[in-house]
Amino acid sequence: MANKEEKPTQQLAVANQNQNALVFDTIEHFNNAQRMCMCLSTANMLPKHFQGEANLGNCMIALEIAQRGQIPVMEVFQNLVPVNGKISWLAQYLIGRVNTCGRYSTLTWESEGDGTEKWRMRARAVELATGEVLTGS
Repeated sequence: MANKEEKPTQQLAVANQNQNALVFDTIEHFNNAQRMCMCLSTANMLPKHFQGEANLGNCMIALEIAQRGQIPVMEVFQNLVPVNGKISWLAQYLIGRVNTCGRYSTLTWESEGDGTEKWRMRARAVELATGEVLTGS
């Protein structure tokens, strides 16, 4: 019976270790991630910049970002885009993250200089803990 009691604890310990296993930490993690990404890169449900063997590296980096940020893998794959060799997030995704994080009021938008060359749009929210109004650049 002692073995049966120890087994769930051992499984939990392994699960916790794997949860913190980042793609580039060890060769074993790298090889496991590469196997996962080879499968993911064949999915036509992912954006083109993650599809095919030529984009395997993009998949590996996205997987690393998902693990580091503790974000569901598909959430990262659907909202991460490369722009001129740099990683960027879709604006609608970032807006959604701010609106649902619970630290701020829902974003509102402020327009200035309509119809002029100095037109700009800024995001505004209230930090719920302090009541401070936060305004974007």
